[in-house]
Amino acid sequence: MAESTHQKGQQHQGDAGFNKHERALCGVRSQHMALAVHMLKHDPITADLETRPHD
Repeated sequence: MAESTHQKGQQHQGDAGFNKHERALCGVRSQHMALAVHMLKHDPITADLETRPHD
């Protein structure tokens, strides 16, 4: 019981900085995913692999 409340307290303390950092990471991640999806769609090799039946 004491351990879980201690962990919760630690987590809460770092929330403000962590959330800001995580938000920035999420923005980068979503941009990167969009770019990856865009490149996959326009990559002939990948398109060929996707249309080919899987074993």
